[in-house]
Amino acid sequence: MVHDYPVPPRSDDEIRALATSVRKALGVSQFMRVDVLACLKVGEIRTTSGVKKLTFLKVPDQELGENDAMTTFEGEKIAIRAKESVVNAALFGDGRSRFTLAHELGHAVLHSGAPKARPTVSKGPYKSIAPSGSAERQANVFAAAFLVGDHLADSMDSAEKLSTEFGVSLKVAEIEFERVEKRKNRTKSVERVRQLTEEFKRATTPVKSAMSYLPDACSVCKSQMLFPVGPKIMCQHCDTIFDRFQDGDEEGIA
Repeated sequence: MVHDYPVPPRSDDEIRALATSVRKALGVSQFMRVDVLACLKVGEIRTTSGVKKLTFLKVPDQELGENDAMTTFEGEKIAIRAKESVVNAALFGDGRSRFTLAHELGHAVLHSGAPKARPTVSKGPYKSIAPSGSAERQANVFAAAFLVGDHLADSMDSAEKLSTEFGVSLKVAEIEFERVEKRKNRTKSVERVRQLTEEFKRATTPVKSAMSYLPDACSVCKSQMLFPVGPKIMCQHCDTIFDRFQDGDEEGIA
């Protein structure tokens, strides 16, 4: 039975970034199918409250009752217990069981335990929890991000392939595949807008034509930058305008 409780709010992007950092810290960033059981047995874990001792126990199913797994906190120590059936299923690659274990790892990294007292509101315990402040939702977002690395998921062309490669349920794979595709499309849209902007700039930027100068030098500034302007001649360097002259005639300043 899932018992949700309120926690400090975090955005999905923040949670995903934390999951990515945990993947990196555990040395599994390059793996598509993360060995989540091995990750739970590292002995300590970096959490949002600092590095803490982490113990993982496989327990008889009846010990946890309706819960598949449970995370408890005691000072600087965190303990995760999981049903024997869940652990065994995870060993055989069952996506739901792997997600359950990654979910508990999310609690360990993100949280410090439910409040001692559970206040009630008119609709029941914690019915007013906002999604960003839900411990269960945060752990779910973490689990998906931990099991499905964004930089690796970019190469997937279907939810089915993502499910197979990352070892998650098809339901989780469909959610993650849709999210990754939306992110990729946003990136493509931004790049297309950038390209269109560059094309527009090039199309509207006046093209400077190559100026052809006469062989004579300006009698005022002596630069050889004279060019014809109708019946007259102008110096591009000093802007002096001359009357056009015939060979042998003296030029005159207009």
